Amino acid sequence: MTRNEQNAAKTNAVMKAQTFGIEIETHGVGREALATKIADEMGEGWTTTRDGGYYDVTAVVMPDGRKWKVMFDGSLPNGGGAEVVSPILKWGDIETMQDVVRAIKKSGARIDSSTGMHVHVGADDMTVKDVRNLIKIVHRREELIEQSINMNSRRQRWAQSVDGERLRRIERVGNGSSLRALNRAWYGSFTPRPTHYDNSRYHGLNLHNLWFLGTVEFRWFDATTHAGKAKAYVQFCMAVVASAKMQRSASSARQVSGDTRARTMQAWMCAQLGLIGDEFKTVRKHMTDNLKAADSARPRRAADALDAALGTATAGPDDDGLVTMTI
Repeated sequence: MTRNEQNAAKTNAVMKAQTFGIEIETHGVGREALATKIADEMGEGWTTTRDGGYYDVTAVVMPDGRKWKVMFDGSLPNGGGAEVVSPILKWGDIETMQDVVRAIKKSGARIDSSTGMHVHVGADDMTVKDVRNLIKIVHRREELIEQSINMNSRRQRWAQSVDGERLRRIERVGNGSSLRALNRAWYGSFTPRPTHYDNSRYHGLNLHNLWFLGTVEFRWFDATTHAGKAKAYVQFCMAVVASAKMQRSASSARQVSGDTRARTMQAWMCAQLGLIGDEFKTVRKHMTDNLKAADSARPRRAADALDAALGTATAGPDDDGLVTMTI
């Protein structure tokens, strides 16, 4: 086993021990009707129940009692649409999550530029060091991430990039500091009981949820009813968090990708996020497809220059295989 494979195995173990959740915004099908169609499609043991309340929740109940909530979302037009919110999920639930995404598609619910998908990763075990690393990693790579998913201007409004002042405050928090100090750095002043709709939540990496839900939230993505994309987005976010936990420290310096963005993303996912081998070919595909299309007309010499700078890269014919890097 190579050093990269050993490091990937360690990162994968951390990643797979995490919990996650998703939210998918839709419209075109009413909330109660969508919940019923999801339960019917999922089959035996899946039921619905009307929970009501301010968010007009109809829950889809899994055989083990966990609930997917289909609820009002005030950010959506035409009566709030229908936002599908998962329960707390584990790595072994990814296939079930994909089946729910397929059920949403079969229901006839629509997605467009006004609808988003948010990924939450459980943060109960994250230290101050882990959170500092996470925001620095995201700041360094955020432009590349946004390009990889063709992030639209509306999404940028609700998923802003990490701002320099907030980053500088968090960088000044020592690894041995308390979460109280981290809270002060995120909000600008100590905010022990933040409100749900605090303006700081509207970032691609939303740390507001650390104190509100006990998760870190990623808000970059357009809504999707493509099960492979949903899986890719979840695995990518979980890998970024796992990488932040594994690294002793991280750089926040913005990375310039130049004309070889797909190769830069591929190298990062394989060398640092541990997303190597067949198990992660879906996430590599969906996080590089847009970049490959944009890079296709670029001069070949730019790609050669990246190889020389990063070391040796090898991949299969579709550029979706194992990449080994010397960094």
